[in-house]
Amino acid sequence: MPVQTQGDPRRPQDVKPFYISPAMVEQSTDGLTEIYNLVGLIAALVGIMFRFRYASWLSLFASLLGTVHERKITEDPNKRPTMSSITFALMGLGTAYLPYAVKIYQGL
Repeated sequence: MPVQTQGDPRRPQDVKPFYISPAMVEQSTDGLTEIYNLVGLIAALVGIMFRFRYASWLSLFASLLGTVHERKITEDPNKRPTMSSITFALMGLGTAYLPYAVKIYQGL
């Protein structure tokens, strides 16, 4: 086989298409999404119950991190804990800031 000095050095006969095997999916799920969603849900419940604003902001931050770290491969449309975590985070922020908004509205 002669050495090519000009042209394209790639070998088209050696190219293999990429596919995701089930073993790769099993290795890629590390549980980080579930941890973020659990922290977000617990912090949101603390924010709702005690009207603690920092817990509500922490829950929103953790919920968004869980959404970002969610893998498209393992996404199941029937299980969406990220949406419930974000919903609770927004409810926590609403209960934390709603009394201040009502006071401002009544003052106008």
